[in-house]
Order: sequence, then structure tokens, then C-alpha cells
Amino acid sequence: MEEKCSNKVFNTTCHELIEEISHETSGWFKKLNEVIGLTAFTLGLGCLWSKQPEFYGWLSFAFVLLLMYSLRSYFPQRVKEIRNNKNRTELEEVIAKGIEAHYFSARKTFKETPVFYVGLIFLWFVANGLSGFLTNKVFPLLGI
Repeated sequence: MEEKCSNKVFNTTCHELIEEISHETSGWFKKLNEVIGLTAFTLGLGCLWSKQPEFYGWLSFAFVLLLMYSLRSYFPQRVKEIRNNKNRTELEEVIAKGIEAHYFSARKTFKETPVFYVGLIFLWFVANGLSGFLTNKVFPLLGI
């Protein structure tokens, strides 16, 4: 029989806790990809062909940041509880750090949310002058 952690936040078996967090994080990553990533990429494409792509890029980037803020309620609830619990035993601290390292490392988040990163990076480049770079440097090289 698996032992339960003693704290109210960890009041479950480790297997159940990991299963719950795994399910919650996959939902969070799906929201980041489908909502934020696709929105950012679509807005970036729209801004790229406007008369003032940098201005509209920054406006769109601000909108995407507000959209990300509004989706904060979808962040895994159990992870929020674990992060907010300051009175952890040493075992619970190790479990909390392991959860953070396993589910939210840079490699894991990039692997799970590529659309999110591509969309944000693309919108960032549009806001910082990708249109001018493409028009003045890349398109003439390609003969376009």
C-alpha cells in the first residue's frame, strides 16, 4: 500500500498526484497551443501585410499577453496549490521540485507547446520589423 503525504495539499498517493498533475498539465499545454499560439501566429500574419506591421504587431502582442493573463485559470490547480504551500516537509519539497522540473522544464514545455512558441516568436519578430527585413533583404535575394 502506497503511503500518503502528510500535508493537506499532498493528501493523496504519489501515483494519484502525478496522474492528476499529468492530466492537468496536458490540458494547460493544449490551451497554450490552440488558443495563444494560433492566435499569435494569425495576428502576426495579419500584421505582416498591413501598412504599419510593427505598430500592429506590438498592439497584437499586447492583446496576446492579455489573452494569456485571462487563461491563467486553466493553469493546473494542483500545481498552484503545491507552489503556494510554504509549510512543506523535506519530502514534499523534493516532490514539488521534481514536479516543476519534470512538467515545466524548458525542453518539456517546448516539446509540448511548439505552436505556442512559434506563434509568439513569429509575432515578436513581426513587431520588431520582420516585414522590413523580408522586404529589403530576403525577397530581393530570392528575386521576389
